[in-house]
Amino acid sequence: FFGDGFARQFNITFTDKDGNVHTVEGGRLVLKTGKSGSVSIASQRLVSDPDAFKNATLVAGATYMFYLTGDGELYAWGDNRYGVLGLGATPAVVDTPTFVMSGVAKVVTSAANAYENGDTTFSTAILTTDGRLFTVGRNTCGQLCRNGQSDDATLGEVKLDFKVADVSLGHDHLLIVDTNGNLWGIGSNAYGALGTTNLGGNVTSLVKLDTNVAFASAGRRSTVYVKNDGTLWGVGDNRWKKMSQNHGEQIHTPVQILKDVEFLDSGEHQVLAVDHTGQLYYSGWRTLHGFNQGGGNNPTFVPVMKNVK
Repeated sequence: FFGDGFARQFNITFTDKDGNVHTVEGGRLVLKTGKSGSVSIASQRLVSDPDAFKNATLVAGATYMFYLTGDGELYAWGDNRYGVLGLGATPAVVDTPTFVMSGVAKVVTSAANAYENGDTTFSTAILTTDGRLFTVGRNTCGQLCRNGQSDDATLGEVKLDFKVADVSLGHDHLLIVDTNGNLWGIGSNAYGALGTTNLGGNVTSLVKLDTNVAFASAGRRSTVYVKNDGTLWGVGDNRWKKMSQNHGEQIHTPVQILKDVEFLDSGEHQVLAVDHTGQLYYSGWRTLHGFNQGGGNNPTFVPVMKNVK
């Protein structure tokens, strides 16, 4: 029996023919029998190493989960429609954490925001430690960056002429930052999240959005990203003024939002950013006080907490 990345020690418990229960802690267990039949072994995985979960990451989709260990091993479980877990088209449901691949730097999956309305646009992108990109799942807008606009339930590598430094996946558009700091996008451009290329339709081949980019985050219909100088920029869906109070419902050319940003994340209609002082900012379609739908907040980005790491 060999460890699978989650465990550092195995306890193996079995019952012999006389009904006696035996436990073996680690090591090697050899079972010999003179009769045909089956042997059932129940194993319990124990974590004895305090660093076992150091730098580990959990990523949640609408009805499925990913677990990325600190040493780059990726596991997945839950709803596997469209092969979104990276384990192939079957089974339809994976009920235990199952190994997907090693050498993984980051995993992202499509926003779950529309699932409550019956939308199952499930896609996943996996960035490896050597800068390669793999995608799987729904591809209605070309967001897999391969296979045209046809869904693909088999995890496949995206053929690129550059190495990838960062990746983000919104509802149905994909963002890629290469190792030279170029920001690329593909997929739905319904609200201008990919700039002016085929505005209102789909962008089915990579388009360059900006340069000198450190990292990016895809919302449902918006794109936000941080440049190497720490400035935060946004483009796309600006309904409820979630990126800027000074623009209309759509922003087609990136606008600067904040400065000195070191962390960024976005959801359906909200953005979280942390600056170099540890100040956490929130913007979104829900007002900060009262949680009412409406015009968002004014100013757009509201400081909500200090000393955030």
